[in-house]
Amino acid sequence: MKPAVFLILIFTFYSRLSAAQENDCNKLGAWIWYIEQTGFSHAELADTLSSLGVKRIYVKVADGIMDTVWWNTLVDKALIATYESRNMEVYGWSYNYPGSEFGQAEAVYKAAETGYHGYVVDVEHQFDGDSVNLYNLFTAFHSYKQLAVDNGVTDTTFILGCTTWGNPIDHWFRIDIVNPFVDAFFPQTYVELWGQYYLNNITFWIDSTNNEYRALGATKPIHHICATEWDIITAPQIDEFIAASGPETSLWRVPGGGTPLSIWNTWNTVNWHMNFCDTTVAIAAKNNPTAKIYPNPFRDQLTVETTLQERTARLTIYSATGKILFHKNRFSGRQILATETWPSGLYLIQIASEDNLSTAKAIKK
Repeated sequence: MKPAVFLILIFTFYSRLSAAQENDCNKLGAWIWYIEQTGFSHAELADTLSSLGVKRIYVKVADGIMDTVWWNTLVDKALIATYESRNMEVYGWSYNYPGSEFGQAEAVYKAAETGYHGYVVDVEHQFDGDSVNLYNLFTAFHSYKQLAVDNGVTDTTFILGCTTWGNPIDHWFRIDIVNPFVDAFFPQTYVELWGQYYLNNITFWIDSTNNEYRALGATKPIHHICATEWDIITAPQIDEFIAASGPETSLWRVPGGGTPLSIWNTWNTVNWHMNFCDTTVAIAAKNNPTAKIYPNPFRDQLTVETTLQERTARLTIYSATGKILFHKNRFSGRQILATETWPSGLYLIQIASEDNLSTAKAIKK
């Protein structure tokens, strides 16, 4: 065999291997609000998103009580086939409300029956601090998902997810109540909408959200949603968001219907082809929790401990507005802080070293 031919075969093999790895590990997605407002048919949108490298699409299929006339996407098998033919998974999603739980949850059974790969329940301010209605809603959704599995309509690979706040503590949202009933969380970590300080610290805020969800009882995977609807966040910032969040990051939402069409220019330069087969381990290491904060909530004293032994760790405490209240280089062991003069509110604690980044939130009463 000629050397040139041999090299071509090697290149072809590794290109195919890389593509296979990407398909296995990369599930980056995009959300649709109303297809009519995007200027595309589903077939045209599928072509466009596929050309970018999008691997998953989230389609709205209900708003409250199931209605297959108004929301015919819920029963549209051709829609699913359209995206699947472009190698995309298709998830349904709905906005949901307190009350009429089984009338809303019936949609997850119908979605499984239609052929959707998963379903995400969107719950927001109506459930802030409301344990009873939150429990009732997710009990109903979980029951219908299990019924679909038991009846052979779908199998255990069907994902039931929850999307809600990227800062659930601030909303008194009970993540621990949702956790037993879902397979994954999709936090709305909307740094673009939160302000420039958040855009300048994207990785920090994703880590902070992860730690907040874990502190509130989340044991299921966490897949962040990145808002791009104001056309402020840049492609490099979205790439940072994706790298910090992981292979099932998604963007809200497909442009149109009040969001600038210029957002397509940003999406066109996002790196949709990240190979998470090679980077997942590194991402996990950088999110390794190394901090203990107590008491939380606190009053006159706050203690921060780290398990890091190296003397190169840095401790920084921020107010909710981003003001640095305390900073210490070469931090290890324990730091006891007098907090009598600190105003009541939310505080962010970051411990950083070369290989680890831990973030946590604490509240002063």
